[in-house]
Amino acid sequence: MHLNQYLQLNRITQAEFGRRLKPPVSQGCIGNWLHGRREINLHRAIQIEQITGGSVTPKDCMELRQVLSLCE
Repeated sequence: MHLNQYLQLNRITQAEFGRRLKPPVSQGCIGNWLHGRREINLHRAIQIEQITGGSVTPKDCMELRQVLSLCE
């Protein structure tokens, strides 16, 4: 599952999710990830997998960027 789907399904804002990361990141950073403007590094992808209980895997994080780049 992609991060944007997870956030929508669980009714979590980008800002709220950003605060769950260690160290926290801004809503803008999450938005950049979701719109493919910034890549999610491996360290963050592993954190995202842990926070989402495995719903969003590091592979999902990498695919998000690839899918969005194909749409440009």
